[in-house]
Order: sequence, then structure tokens, then C-alpha cells
Amino acid sequence: MVEIFWRRWVINSLEKEVEGFRKNTFLFLFIIISLSGLVTAVDWRFNLGWKVFSTWVFFIYFCQILFIILTRDYLLSKFLLCTTVMGFVELFADHWLVSTLQVLFYPKDEPHIWVSPSYMPLLWAATPICVAYIGWAFIKKFGLFRILLAQSVVGLCLGIFWEGLAKGAGCWYYQGKDLIMIYDAPLFIVTGEALFVPSLTYIFLRLSNAKHPVSIPAGIIMGLGIWLFYYVSYMIFQG
Repeated sequence: MVEIFWRRWVINSLEKEVEGFRKNTFLFLFIIISLSGLVTAVDWRFNLGWKVFSTWVFFIYFCQILFIILTRDYLLSKFLLCTTVMGFVELFADHWLVSTLQVLFYPKDEPHIWVSPSYMPLLWAATPICVAYIGWAFIKKFGLFRILLAQSVVGLCLGIFWEGLAKGAGCWYYQGKDLIMIYDAPLFIVTGEALFVPSLTYIFLRLSNAKHPVSIPAGIIMGLGIWLFYYVSYMIFQG
């Protein structure tokens, strides 16, 4: 019954209503984000370290590129270009957290780009795209406001979940004398991520009818937006 409901009401209706939507893409990204949570949880449970996590990030990014090539999903290619640019611009936010605030710490024995792990840009490229694509797909059915509100909650929950698992897995952690924490995540970080997820979903909505090159400035805006969300949240809760 659940499978019939899923196929008929959700997938089939989205294919009819949402221009550019493909059920195979939806299911592929849903599987990617689900397995990413599972791999991170296993890494956390057995303390496997950054090597396992890094390998997984490169693997799923490669899978997404391969999927785009095989399926010729033009829309997903625009979204992935956006998040890839975003991931590299986000390095400025990481530098602010690591070098300026000195609250974010990474293992010193792994390869780095600037002050961030070498996999970090692709992590920002490969995982948020899954959540934002799913949110984008449901906008027409449930309305923009409801979806963006739901995505804020999703961003908050995922922030708490992933930051905690990342610390246990030995990938990164936050530490500071006066930091207001929720589990292992600073409040200003999860608040920033609660703002980031709906913002990326909205960017996807705007990109869906835009030409490919627009993905590049959109990615730059979102990359700088991550730093802005963190900065504003930090000034509110820690400033």
C-alpha cells in the first residue's frame, strides 16, 4: 500500500506537474542522501575516521556526474554546477570559522585546500543538492512558503545530526569557551544551516528555467550566503 501510494500520488503526480522533474533523479538523490546518513552513522559508530568519510564524498560526487552523463539530465547538471561552485566559495566561510573565530577544528593529518579538508567543496556540492532537489520538486504541490518552512526544519535537524556524527567519526568538531551548543553543534551553525537549506531550494526554483551559465553566479551567491548566514547567526547568539 505504501509503495502504491508513493508511486501514484507522489512520483507520478510530480512527473505530470513539475517541469523538468524526473522520477529516476528524485529516487537517485533520495538514495544518495539516505546512504550518506547511514555511512556517516557507521563511521561515527566505529570511529573509522576522515578517510572513510572522504572516500564516500568523492564517490557520491562521481556518481552524480556519471548519472547526469548517462541520463542527460540537463536540470540536475545546472543544480550540480551551482552547488559545486558554492562548495568552493564556502571555503571562505570555513576559513572564518577555523582561522578567525578558531572554533572549528579538522584533523591535521589529512589533505587540505586552504584550511579545509580536500573533500569539503564536494561535500557541499553533493549532499545539499539532494535535500534541495526534493524540496524543489514539492513546491508546486504544497506551495513555496510551506516547503521553505519545512526545509528550514530539515536544515536545522540535519545540522544537529551531521555535526554530531562528524565529531564522533573524527572528521571535525567545534570547540569554544562561550559557544552555545546543541548537542555537538554550535547554535549559530545549525541556525545558519536552517537558513541555508531553504535558500538553496529557492535558488533551484529560480535556476529551473534559467540558462546553464546562470548556475555559476548562483553558486557564488550561495557560497557567500553560507558565510553570511553563519555570521548573522553568530552575531545574534554569540556577539
